Amino acid sequence: MEKLHKHFEENWKYYLGAILIFAFAIRLFIYLKYQGQAIWWDEADYLSIAKSWALGTPHAAPAYRAWGIAVIYSPLFWLGFGEATMKFLEVIFSTAGVYLTFLVGKEFFNKKVGLIAALGMSTYWVHLFWTPRISLGIVGLLFFCGAALSFYKGYVKKQGTKYLILAGALIGPGIIFYEAVGFILPFLFLFLLVTERLKFLTNKKFWIFILAILISALPFLIANQVMHDSFYPRIDNMLTRTESTVSGESGLDWSNPISTLFGATTIYFITMPSIIMWGFTILLLIGLIYFIDLILGFDLVLKNKSEKLKKDFYILLWPIVFLIIVGWLVSTGVGFYFEPRFAFPSIPILFAIAANGGLWFYNKFKDQLKWLAALAVVVLIIWSMVTAFNFGIDTLEAKKDSFYHERAAGEWLRDNTREDEVVLACSQNVPLIFYSEKFIDGFSNDNTTKFEAALEEHQPDYLVFDFYGPFCNSQYITDYQNHLTLLQAYFLDEGQTMPVILIYKYDN
Repeated sequence: MEKLHKHFEENWKYYLGAILIFAFAIRLFIYLKYQGQAIWWDEADYLSIAKSWALGTPHAAPAYRAWGIAVIYSPLFWLGFGEATMKFLEVIFSTAGVYLTFLVGKEFFNKKVGLIAALGMSTYWVHLFWTPRISLGIVGLLFFCGAALSFYKGYVKKQGTKYLILAGALIGPGIIFYEAVGFILPFLFLFLLVTERLKFLTNKKFWIFILAILISALPFLIANQVMHDSFYPRIDNMLTRTESTVSGESGLDWSNPISTLFGATTIYFITMPSIIMWGFTILLLIGLIYFIDLILGFDLVLKNKSEKLKKDFYILLWPIVFLIIVGWLVSTGVGFYFEPRFAFPSIPILFAIAANGGLWFYNKFKDQLKWLAALAVVVLIIWSMVTAFNFGIDTLEAKKDSFYHERAAGEWLRDNTREDEVVLACSQNVPLIFYSEKFIDGFSNDNTTKFEAALEEHQPDYLVFDFYGPFCNSQYITDYQNHLTLLQAYFLDEGQTMPVILIYKYDN
């Protein structure tokens, strides 16, 4: 065992390098195969903002959209790079997430845990699925985990003010890049309340951390105020939006029964096997044994008398608080729904807990089970990794052609309509705006009276009917057939019996 330990200590960096090369190779393969797929609505918003800043093209992204990523993408558009370049950056961000997972495991446990956790992240299927798309969750993971690590080093371990400043500097702009980065604040404040009561309010380090957040966020907040007349439009949207609510009063729905709220709040815990796969879920459950000392000695945490238990509390509180908040949003937010990607910022620490569980099992039973103890852990890890990779590829295959024709339709509008001509789209108009590089008024309602009002208001030269979603009523085409001339049609099937996008010249 001493020889193995010495070998590991001398060569762990090579193992880490091999894992990162493996992770990058998988992501590069996925990028090369799937980067040509059409973008979805939210991707179109982020890219349209960036292209608009760089080239002056229009965009219709709502004020509450997180626009931080446009700060990175806009100069690339200005330099002449396109959508494929932005998606390649996701490969870099995604691979960086694997490295950050190693750092999480190494910091809170040890290097072996970090390596196993990074292995889990390397084939984590949700990460793989979003790698060839524009995903704020992938870059948001970097901000969140980087801030959580830095705060722990700077505040809990007292390793220097620089870590507190770094934590704040990641959270401030991080919220503009990906709103869920802000969920780190309830986690940190709850940790401080439990371990220090209100004493942290008199701690200079805490206020340095807060000041770093405010200073780093200030340029983005000022930009929001200038662009949207609100320092943080997302809050305004959640409190006042009316387009998705029955009452027309709020973007949050408080009418769900308690049972529904509880079920949704715990949904990410219940569905863990579908998120990190069964093998790692089993190791995660084993890994919870590590926290028995925390439970039995929680009074020491409350009295702030055990650095080890305080660390354990930090580890356990991280995923619990984050996943409860996200689950709560699923249960109360109109327009929110269960999405595995919402769990991104909690995944590195979950893999670390699972990896530690695997090592605990091996060390506990290696004398009785001999090599079978190691084999059991290895089988669970490989089983999860293979299952996750296959599921990720299957999901990519299933979704690769979704909204495919919106690219072609948008490019046709770009090449065949004049700048001064008006296009009205009964669809998710944002992807069409990105591809056509012209503003397209959107309309989605089954109400004929409102459709007629839209025609009267916009006086369009062209009408686009997009049947990818439940936005259009095909009866409109029949009712207005004397005013419509079909110019372009796109079909889901080779036999051209299932039209999905129709472009008409409208004669008003």
